[in-house]
Amino acid sequence: MGTQKNGTVRAQGLRLARQKKKERLEAILRRERDVEAAVAAFHEHRLRAEQVMEVANERAQKVLADGRKRAADDERAASAAIGALAALGETRESIAELTGVSLTAVRQALASCEESQSHEAPPGGGDSSWR
Repeated sequence: MGTQKNGTVRAQGLRLARQKKKERLEAILRRERDVEAAVAAFHEHRLRAEQVMEVANERAQKVLADGRKRAADDERAASAAIGALAALGETRESIAELTGVSLTAVRQALASCEESQSHEAPPGGGDSSWR
């Protein structure tokens, strides 16, 4: 009789152990599904963010290019005005003071004026030192 009870007790113990093992494995599987979902969400949102930033960057580049095109005429006119000040006898330093731009910017504007004037010179005119 004691042996039969021991067998029953052992069987009950095994059933309880299997049940706990099953619960434990289910908990592990739930956790792994949760981990997988979190990792998938991370990658999904990171990729979406990259796409959004890529589109925004493309738009920004187009806006900047358009702005540069629109500003080019005014920049040339501003350089021409600096050239006019120089032609009126103003020094680079006084032009910088009058316009509120740096001396470097004045030099660049004057170089730009000289460059554009050399491109506008009629053929055969101007410096013939290249011959």
